[in-house]
Amino acid sequence: MGCKESSLRSPDVKKKEDELEAKKAGGKPVGTETPINLDGDSSNNAPLSKLLPLNGGTRSPLLERPHGSFELFTHEPLLDGREAPNDMQLVPFLANEDNGFRMDDEYFLPSDSGTSTPLLFRTEPLRRAQTGEGTWEWWYDQVENLRITKDNSSRARLQDIPNRLTRQYDAKKDQVELDLGWCYMERSAPYVLGRLFVSPYLREIRWVTSLRLDGNYFTDDGFGNMLAVMGVANESKTVFPLLKNLYLNNMNLDHRSVYGILFHVFPIDLSSAARGTQVPRIAGQVAGLPAEAYMPFHAAPHAPLFPSLEVLSLCDNPGIGNNGLAEILRCFVAPHYERRNLPVLDLSRCGVDEVGVGYINEYLEQLRIADKRGDYIVVPRRVVLFGNRHSSSSKSGVDGNTAGSGVTLLM
Repeated sequence: MGCKESSLRSPDVKKKEDELEAKKAGGKPVGTETPINLDGDSSNNAPLSKLLPLNGGTRSPLLERPHGSFELFTHEPLLDGREAPNDMQLVPFLANEDNGFRMDDEYFLPSDSGTSTPLLFRTEPLRRAQTGEGTWEWWYDQVENLRITKDNSSRARLQDIPNRLTRQYDAKKDQVELDLGWCYMERSAPYVLGRLFVSPYLREIRWVTSLRLDGNYFTDDGFGNMLAVMGVANESKTVFPLLKNLYLNNMNLDHRSVYGILFHVFPIDLSSAARGTQVPRIAGQVAGLPAEAYMPFHAAPHAPLFPSLEVLSLCDNPGIGNNGLAEILRCFVAPHYERRNLPVLDLSRCGVDEVGVGYINEYLEQLRIADKRGDYIVVPRRVVLFGNRHSSSSKSGVDGNTAGSGVTLLM
């Protein structure tokens, strides 16, 4: 009864003895599974690199099974008791010398995963923001450092410029407004704006069809530097190719600043006088160079800043007055590099009186002469003069319907 060969041995004892005999003979334990062979090789002698390839020679913790075994089983049990499907692909997380484990850069493991097999999701590659002068990151720094304005609400608006331009462009590509009006800008603001406008990195700026600078008081030096920087860049590539509306309302402009602006918006051909071309006069004077502040680089522009300009609004600048109107008209009748039509010029509430209306009469007369000669001049098709102190008698002397030059005056 105590013999080993007795048939009365219990089934458990017999099973353990069979397993011991199998190990001594070099076989596999009873009930074990066959390891996965990813390349189809059925040989048990296939190297480990064929069972599961690794990147860079690093070892995967998933391969290190207990007791030194490196086998992956076809039915890996899940934490909830279910079995993984046979066609499930196991993706290894590779070991790293620095922190022990490394995930592939394009995948991540969700924290709420309830299985031992990681659920993998592809993520978008990281996009690094451009840095350096003329980028949006640089613009944000300028706003944060109070170089544009100290007003908190205005700073929030200025930091949201890229988003606002993108939303407008997506909604309607031909109506994108860059509104910088009433931001209570600092003296340093126009120097920063000039570099922002000419930046080659900001495609959103090229979408702009309307620019507002209303309510910001710039010095002549700051405004002149901004226009000059834009003018230099504009010689090689148009800064605002699509801009149609320019609003410079309530900016405390005077006759010097308004002529400096027009000198860049409608460049004058200064070499025409050297060729002996007769230059028309308004109020006894011809157009010349602007104030030195508007030529900081001592170079005159040749290409117009806004070749698509349709509306130039200079409202609520009483400092322009009659002298400023005369400067505007001198610039218009001076010889240019090309003939330009300006559909709307708005000079409402700019301190123009009956003397200024007399200057308009002179311009209309010079316009008829220039048309006969075929001169390259600027013709404003509609001039708005609402809110100015001109008398009814002088107004009747200039009627848009009888001017004969295609110019309409709204007085």
